[in-house]
Amino acid sequence: MRSFFGLSVALLTGMSFSAPGSFAQNASSAHVYINSNGSRLGIGGADLTPEKVKALKLKEERGAEVTMVQDDSPAMKAGLKPGDVILDFNGKPVQGWEHLRRVIGETPAGTEVKIGIWRNGQSMTLTATTVRSTIVETPGGVIDFGGVTVTIPPMPPMRPCPR
Repeated sequence: MRSFFGLSVALLTGMSFSAPGSFAQNASSAHVYINSNGSRLGIGGADLTPEKVKALKLKEERGAEVTMVQDDSPAMKAGLKPGDVILDFNGKPVQGWEHLRRVIGETPAGTEVKIGIWRNGQSMTLTATTVRSTIVETPGGVIDFGGVTVTIPPMPPMRPCPR
């Protein structure tokens, strides 16, 4: 399964490679089902540095800085902006970027959440509704990386390469 996932990522990023025909035949008949019933908001982020905490005049060194907000995402609809610091997610303190990613992913899709942020020296609370985050469904199906959907047609059968 890891090989097929690597193959999919290589195809998506435009990498070229060669493989024996028998490998290609095996990959075309593989059944890969990787689903995440978790959710996403459509943001990129980073941990806070001590310098950033001081510059933003935060009371404590915790939270996650929003570095990117995807167009037409739940985060954009809620009003999140790059530069915001997410301090709380659904009433729970955010310890850092990885912690925030985990709690978002553990939240069922379609859940309305309260997001406590720090913006321009003030605390604010925004409301967002999470959406489903699908990773991979089938070799001939859909791959969805954070809302960017790519459809990959099934690989046709190939003859083995002559030796």
